Amino acid sequence: MTGGVTQARLLGMQRIACASTGNTSASLASYAALAGLEGIVFFENREIALGKLAQAIAYGATCIQVSADFDRNLELVRKISEELGIYVLNSVNPFRLEGQKSIVFEAIQQLGWQVPDWIVFPGGNLGNSAAFGKALHELLELGLIDRVPRVAIIQAEGANPLYRAWRSGFDRFEALQANTIATAIKIVNPVNWKKAARTIH
Repeated sequence: MTGGVTQARLLGMQRIACASTGNTSASLASYAALAGLEGIVFFENREIALGKLAQAIAYGATCIQVSADFDRNLELVRKISEELGIYVLNSVNPFRLEGQKSIVFEAIQQLGWQVPDWIVFPGGNLGNSAAFGKALHELLELGLIDRVPRVAIIQAEGANPLYRAWRSGFDRFEALQANTIATAIKIVNPVNWKKAARTIH
């Protein structure tokens, strides 16, 4: 989020926005407050973790509940932001994805540049999945690691479009209705699925 907020400041933006199931909103709201920007968050109107919503409110973000799932909220945020000149900080933002690579850089560094057998993480909108794959490729290309670890992207059974695409050999991708209590990854049309597919291909 710091990479995206820094770019927003460089562009002279006054407002930043995201659609969120909870985690992104807390991060956006905190960094918006620190940078002196207005944070705007679109939530679906049910199944939101109250602890995460409370963080966005505590940091002063404008929180808007919409009667729609995450995927529809992201569409709305992108459309409204384009019309009103608001900077979007979901993982459609390339500066945010570049920043997310630092998670892998730091993890591998803390392991003394010894590559683990596996890296396992949740897959929602698949921003981390895309960023982690790119980070590992760059580390290998630079000679900082001697191999790429296996990667496991965990999705809920009721919101697993990447898994279903993988099962079909990536011949097709379908966004079906989400049905899971795992609210943080309840996303059925992840914008980064093609980049995430490169991570596990």
